[in-house]
Amino acid sequence: MKILITGGAGFIGSNLAHYLKSKHEIFILDNFTAGSLENIKGLDGVACDIRNINDANFKFKPELVIHLAAINSLPYAFKYPRETYEVNVHGTAEVLKYCEENSCGIIFAGTSAEYELTTQFPTPETECCPDSPYAISKAIGGKMIKWFHKKTELPSIHTRFFSTFGPAQDHNRDVPPVISIFLKNLHYGEESTLFLQGKKERDYVYVEDNNRALDLIINNIASFGHEIINIGTGERISIFNLFKVCQKVVNNSKSSYNLSEGDMWPDPTIITQADIVKLKKIGWSQQVSLEQGLTLHYNWLKTELEKNESTN
Repeated sequence: MKILITGGAGFIGSNLAHYLKSKHEIFILDNFTAGSLENIKGLDGVACDIRNINDANFKFKPELVIHLAAINSLPYAFKYPRETYEVNVHGTAEVLKYCEENSCGIIFAGTSAEYELTTQFPTPETECCPDSPYAISKAIGGKMIKWFHKKTELPSIHTRFFSTFGPAQDHNRDVPPVISIFLKNLHYGEESTLFLQGKKERDYVYVEDNNRALDLIINNIASFGHEIINIGTGERISIFNLFKVCQKVVNNSKSSYNLSEGDMWPDPTIITQADIVKLKKIGWSQQVSLEQGLTLHYNWLKTELEKNESTN
């Protein structure tokens, strides 16, 4: 199948592209604000913002679009809501226009943040209660995906990613994901801050298990009309216990941590835990445990840090 991946040079997109390239013809579209050319060596693509996809001049004609491109940093979205809506809502509208004109289905990357105010755990796909700019922008995108299917009858899958981690995760951005923060701090023997005293709980899924879930969805795309599918493990761990596992992986039990009563930003989400009944029905099961995934993530990160040190 010919597959276009928007945001394909980013963390999840590049991992997915390399995972799928032996089975499908892959083409990357990315504006490289967060993505890296290093991530997509050996892959074809074009530098383009999704808001300009319909003005871009590239010959690749996909049968399926996997739409990952977005502003996906929650603190950044909270600080810049207008830009977030411009990219995540208007950009998605442009991608849907492209899909309609090229008669191709779409897999849309939603987020567990769409469940921000839920009290139901594990959380089924029937829930939708966003409360922050990022989550609201993704929930609107999800509604547009549903409308797209009603209008065109083309397949439209709204996935909701939980906390994905692994190699190529951006550890240099202003507010990196917490796993990258912990592993980096432990590597250098620096103190980590555990906000809300480390009591938040998250459902962490290793990137290759995320890839496998998307691969299964692609394989079953012909049987779907419109569907919402959680991609997580169905398990959750507190940030405090996550830090302890990171200590074990880095083999550093001596680095200190600070338990902060406050939060880094006004995050309404205390717990995430996916209901994965739908995902299991198409044959998915977790293959990489949290500790195994953290070990693979750290091995990659350690190499990157050592590479940066040698060039400075």
